[in-house]
Amino acid sequence: MGDGSVVQCGVQASQLLQANKSSLAHLDSICDVCHVLNSLQLERILRNFRTQDDGMRIPATLIDCVKGRAMNRADRIALEDGSSACRLQLTRNEDFVLPFHIAGPFHTDTGLVRTRRADSRARLRERERARAGERLRDRGQTE
Repeated sequence: MGDGSVVQCGVQASQLLQANKSSLAHLDSICDVCHVLNSLQLERILRNFRTQDDGMRIPATLIDCVKGRAMNRADRIALEDGSSACRLQLTRNEDFVLPFHIAGPFHTDTGLVRTRRADSRARLRERERARAGERLRDRGQTE
């Protein structure tokens, strides 16, 4: 992501905060103003926004519609271009890797984030071998 797009995202986020977000009637104007922000950025900003007067939140239907349009527009364009502007990057501590895969409806791969399970499993097997070797050396030294 270049410096220009970072500035453009900041400008659009500030315009989003200033825009009228009280009903679905404002959906088109919001989406026109925020064409560079991806769906995750828009959802995060809108879900955390509260009005200054009475602390009211933005209607969930408006947030879902804005997010849906961004998924069809900004997210799709970024994925097709191979751009890193909308790419979600997750980091994790390798010390906390679980030796099993959690299955279920809340732990499925949506296809938006590609995982490297084969690499993770290979690293895990490598670590297990190294730990087993350390244990064998430790036992040999104590006997």
